[in-house]
Amino acid sequence: MRQKSSQDIDKPGTRPGERVPLGEDYFCSREQVDRYHTLSRSPLRYLVTNVVRCVQKKKVGPGCVLDIGSGTGRFLLSLGKKLSHQNKLIGIDISREMVKKALEEVKKSNSINLPEFHAASADCLPFRDAAFDLIISSYSLHQWAHPERVFNEVHRVLNKGGAFLIRDGKRPPPTLFWRFLLGIASKMTGLNNWQRLNWYKAVEACYTVDEIKDILEHSQFTSWKVYSDLVFFELCIEGTKT
Repeated sequence: MRQKSSQDIDKPGTRPGERVPLGEDYFCSREQVDRYHTLSRSPLRYLVTNVVRCVQKKKVGPGCVLDIGSGTGRFLLSLGKKLSHQNKLIGIDISREMVKKALEEVKKSNSINLPEFHAASADCLPFRDAAFDLIISSYSLHQWAHPERVFNEVHRVLNKGGAFLIRDGKRPPPTLFWRFLLGIASKMTGLNNWQRLNWYKAVEACYTVDEIKDILEHSQFTSWKVYSDLVFFELCIEGTKT
């Protein structure tokens, strides 16, 4: 058996518990997008419902809302039914196939407040400065190639006094106990083999609370908090532009 070299040791994910990044283009094919959309309709859809509730608690006034990593549009379409028609909703995703699917879902929706969807990279947002009053991202942070750049872009396009709210999974410690809990959780949610495999990959790509704190400390934001929710499986990041 080949011995591990120092180069192997330095590769991401070779140490126990180390983050294993996912590419931003992970969902680039139509087949992957359709499978993802099926996953978003699984019992895990309660995660979307939970984020919608979190946004509602912020009592969002009239203004522009941006969703980063909008996927097939399920979250923003759900949010549009809860917010005022005076809110302009815009979603961006780096995957053009995701955007195509989201636009198809818009045509099927009976919501009065329909969102726009555009293909764009989160670390180079195609919007003017101070364009948004609220910026949201649900379960896409683990796919950002350059999270510090994204947070600085969020700061740029956010109005003074505007807020950001980000939810993602949290990478657990590399112990048998946490692996057991993840296995139980995946069975309780009724995921099939493909969904379970991709959920595990997503969890391995997620950040810890301390990692996100370090990233935010090097960003332009000065008012923020990071904490865990949902029995410590969820990473919650909130802040304002002062």
